[in-house]
Amino acid sequence: MKILLLVLALLLVGCTSRTPVPPNRQLEHLQIRMTEGFGGLELYAAEHAGSYPDDWNSLVPKYLDTLPLDPKSDLPLLYQKTASGYLIKPSADYRHSGASPGFPQMDQDGFFALAPDDFPSAEYEQGTKKETP
Repeated sequence: MKILLLVLALLLVGCTSRTPVPPNRQLEHLQIRMTEGFGGLELYAAEHAGSYPDDWNSLVPKYLDTLPLDPKSDLPLLYQKTASGYLIKPSADYRHSGASPGFPQMDQDGFFALAPDDFPSAEYEQGTKKETP
């Protein structure tokens, strides 16, 4: 899954325009731009023994042409390095799109979540949690 998202991100780098995005397409464009950032972060980690940068600026221009921008605010997406990897967050409010406050977010595994419960649990990732039918 991570490789597929990385390939997608590489194909999309530089493809997003700086023209205003219609409100009904902002969430879709946000996910694309988060995926671009994800791709840059994973390329960086591949060349730095699996570690992630402290901020976005370390990715430009080698891994990303420009900082990924939030399509709603036209400001850079927020990047937060965590103990287990990182989170990419919007700089604008997406509650009108059904997201929880502070969401959507993308994590180091490429999961795009509209709410905290949308991320897989640790038990699920370890294969100890059974899916409910």
